[in-house]
Amino acid sequence: MQYNNRMSAIVTLYLAICATDIKTIIPTVFPQPQSQQQLDKLIQANFRTSILWMWMAGICKQPLPALETAPQLMVAAFEMTGQELVAAYGTRQVGKMVQAILEQGLGPENAKEGIIAQKALASRQQLRLVCEPFMANGQFPDNPAKIWKA
Repeated sequence: MQYNNRMSAIVTLYLAICATDIKTIIPTVFPQPQSQQQLDKLIQANFRTSILWMWMAGICKQPLPALETAPQLMVAAFEMTGQELVAAYGTRQVGKMVQAILEQGLGPENAKEGIIAQKALASRQQLRLVCEPFMANGQFPDNPAKIWKA
């Protein structure tokens, strides 16, 4: 349990960094980047919003979903970066991922199906509670932990 919580905290921090809008970072950097190439050197691709989709797709590939930590990490990712995923890739595309998580990852409610860790019952239910409302209204709930957004 402590391991899962530590991993969740690390992933939350990493994804929060990735979800931060680059335009808000540029004024804090010295010297100021004068070109896209300088900006690319300064803020590497693995710390940009584009990595969010790759991270989510990666955790959905076998054997990762079967790990006990996986559903808790998915919840952390959707809670921290769900709105940014929708803004970057659109409701329809994110909806496909969420639907696959619900149908193939979790399976029908109260069923012992799906590829996501069967032992992590609480995390599986928490993931369902994040995904089902998205499928109903096309958006993730606002996260009060995102205090960097003014």
